[in-house]
Amino acid sequence: MISSMRQGLLLCLLALVVAGVAYTQMPASKTEAVITSSRYESFSYNPGTGLATWNFRLTIDDTFSQHFLFSTVGPAGTIVTAVAAPATCTGLPRSAPVDCDITFPPGGNTVLLTMTTPFPQLCTAQLVAIGPITVNQSSIVAPVGVVSNFGNDTDSFVGGVRTPNTIPANAALCPTPIPNTPTPTPTSTPVILVPVIPQVIQNPAIGGIFNGPRSNTPTPVRPREVGTAAARALAWTPAPSSCDRRALATRAY
Repeated sequence: MISSMRQGLLLCLLALVVAGVAYTQMPASKTEAVITSSRYESFSYNPGTGLATWNFRLTIDDTFSQHFLFSTVGPAGTIVTAVAAPATCTGLPRSAPVDCDITFPPGGNTVLLTMTTPFPQLCTAQLVAIGPITVNQSSIVAPVGVVSNFGNDTDSFVGGVRTPNTIPANAALCPTPIPNTPTPTPTSTPVILVPVIPQVIQNPAIGGIFNGPRSNTPTPVRPREVGTAAARALAWTPAPSSCDRRALATRAY
């Protein structure tokens, strides 16, 4: 009786050990993948090409195959040039939309895209934004997909540190300064006053200048007779002498 009970207990213990070993050998169950974080990284600028190069990283909880449709990758003019393994993208380089996949096995928990964006230089340095990005994540668990939107950002992680996305200045684009021209000092031209001497005609008939009241009515002047014998006689007749008077008297008789 006792021996049979001991055999039963040994069989139970053996079954538990076998069950435990079998459980530890079972593959991990698949769960729905979830995007746990995202960020912009490694912004740099090439003045020779006028292109900024930068990365966008998605971190996910992935245990099976995933599909990512990047329907928006901004700003305008951005081209997706590469994707890091284990993810793969079709038709690169290209602008959005971009289709990418992670296949299980081996699977993975990161999608890392590399992009280029044209940014023209200016006379002064400028701060630029990269993004936004919209992605639809789908799988056999969620075939319709889940849409996630990531806004733009003027910073990106460079060496693990948030750093402004700066486009350096180009001094050659600055306008040439105009040298200051001295303003001439105005000089005044002296005004020469010419004295005005009034033309005054003295008339003895009405008195001299400023010598009392006088008539303002002009005195009419009789015109002189010209050309007749009488006029010539009146012009000048000398008085007769005594001899002339005796001669005239003799001729009268």
